[in-house]
Amino acid sequence: MEDTLNYLNENKGKHFEPRLVVILNENLPEILKIREDYSDDKSNETQIISGFKNKITPIILSDTCLTGHAEIDSDHREIVAQINLMGEAISTDNTKAYGELMASLIELVNSHIKKEELILWESKFPNFGEHCYHHRQLMYQAEEMLNEFQMAENNACIIREHFNNIVRIFLDDIMTESTKFRG
Repeated sequence: MEDTLNYLNENKGKHFEPRLVVILNENLPEILKIREDYSDDKSNETQIISGFKNKITPIILSDTCLTGHAEIDSDHREIVAQINLMGEAISTDNTKAYGELMASLIELVNSHIKKEELILWESKFPNFGEHCYHHRQLMYQAEEMLNEFQMAENNACIIREHFNNIVRIFLDDIMTESTKFRG
């Protein structure tokens, strides 16, 4: 486990979202206690860790990421739920389902962006143009990632890296850009 934590910290900002690594480090004692409290086999750490090797932990959208606008927040929850389904597909090595879920995620996000931009426009959001530009970049990245996935030929490492990038770009939008608008 120490090697894993060192790797995460050494690659913070390169391969891993820095804020998430900081949150992990801050909460690690509590995480380890939970693991210990709920572990079936407390004597074999290697077995415990390897049991999580392919499992992707679901994302929980905290209240601090909400905008206070019911429609935007509902869409964000739906996007996170879709990302969690993609994580389940990876955990079960179901690349076909992952690809279908990725395509659905892009449609879902595209629909959400249209609604969000209308809401921002109607509310005279001061950074409307900048926010729309950010959305265009986000959708471009998502389309590029879908193309990369389609060319990955079921390579598990590439698909996992792909998923991590999906999580990063969409959660970054929800956690930073969208929370600038508090309805």
